[in-house]
Amino acid sequence: MNALRSLRARLLFTYLGLIVLGFGGLTWLAGRQIEQSIYDDFSNNLRVQALLLASTISSSYGGEGEHGSLPTHLQSFVSQAAGHAEAQVSILNARGDIVLDSSGARSGENLRDAPEIIQAQGSASGYDKRTGPDGVDMVYTAAQVNYEHGPAGYVRLGAPDYIPKQAARRQWMVLGLGFLLFSIVGMFISFWLLATLTRPLQRLRNTALNMASGDLSQRVHPVGRDEIGEVSRAFNEMAERVEAMVTEQRAFASNASHELRTPLSTVRLRTEALRAGAVDDDTAVQYIAEIDQEVRRMSGLVDDLILLSRLDANRLAAGQEQVDMGRMVRAVLRELAPLAESKAITLQENIPATPQFTIEVNMNHLRVVIRNLLENAIKYTPAGGAVAVNLTPQNGRIQLQIIDNGQGIAAEDLPRLGQRFYRGDKAHSRQHDGVGLGLSLVHSIVNLYHGEMQIESDGVGKGTRVTVLWPVASVDEA
Repeated sequence: MNALRSLRARLLFTYLGLIVLGFGGLTWLAGRQIEQSIYDDFSNNLRVQALLLASTISSSYGGEGEHGSLPTHLQSFVSQAAGHAEAQVSILNARGDIVLDSSGARSGENLRDAPEIIQAQGSASGYDKRTGPDGVDMVYTAAQVNYEHGPAGYVRLGAPDYIPKQAARRQWMVLGLGFLLFSIVGMFISFWLLATLTRPLQRLRNTALNMASGDLSQRVHPVGRDEIGEVSRAFNEMAERVEAMVTEQRAFASNASHELRTPLSTVRLRTEALRAGAVDDDTAVQYIAEIDQEVRRMSGLVDDLILLSRLDANRLAAGQEQVDMGRMVRAVLRELAPLAESKAITLQENIPATPQFTIEVNMNHLRVVIRNLLENAIKYTPAGGAVAVNLTPQNGRIQLQIIDNGQGIAAEDLPRLGQRFYRGDKAHSRQHDGVGLGLSLVHSIVNLYHGEMQIESDGVGKGTRVTVLWPVASVDEA
């Protein structure tokens, strides 16, 4: 019973059923038509033979008989005609009496009431099918013999019904063998077709099971060009995305644990030293400051992780506050000015006074984007460098561009900058603060608001240019 639930079994029984119904139905219809055609041909042939014999008698012996009589010396003719027609031939006079018979045993019998004779009286010929005197099913046909001075009698032919039955039976046997042959061929074609359909599905199933077992590198091969091939290609694309997502999640968990473990270790060591009273007052103050710094760092990391998780789960709704992007950029520049001054970095602001760059956004989301981009620019720009911030209208959108002349980005690093915990300075160096979540956050938030972000660099030591295109809610002229 379980075997019938498989797709292969259901398709197989469907194909076999169609083959039996199709070929069987066609065979039955063809057999019935052929059988009817055989009986019709047999009957018509007898009728034609009777007409020909009647015509021959009329033309050959017309002068020898009289009205209502037939020549009596037709015995040899009747015998020859019976052999040629393969039937029993009888010659009847006008009263219906058998004058001559090819079997020689029924002379004198009157058949004027036979249906074929009655029909022949009113037309060229007559026909009937019935059981003969010997108990054999017979087919009879009769034709009227006419002389110049009137009808002289009848020619009647009789043949056993089993003759057309045998011919029909032979045709049924041929059709049956043809049905069997075509059914066998159809079954082989069905098995081949089923194999072509189910084999890719079986490969797809096995690949899915292997992936479920943990081998995410599995792919479906080979892939055809039909609908199953399209499903296989879609499965391979899904598998690649799943593998990339799982790899990213594993790296994410590893990096997150690393980034949390390091400050926690620092905090634990400092608190143990403070609790033991093994440090002087100045060192204690320094330790407290370091603990506060690490706690702030962990708090920022946790906030970023929470924000990213909400973005991933589509649980973060886009804000609808009317915010002037120019004012927000200026505010963030003021916040980061002390950091830039500590590195002697020049901040250049190129924001026109008009128009106002109003967008619909959650103010905190916009601050995360601008602050992360500016912090990165300042962080990776060496002392004495410069960071320029440009804000301009651009084809119905607002273009925010941050350009620095800092350390730049290698070409192989550019495609990976949006990955979480990835850093162009080779991930866990403490040369620069940060854990590599900033650009990932920026990218996710920009996508949430249907914007675009592009990062460009001519190479290491040649600076970086970050461009963000943001949809405009309204642009108010001052």
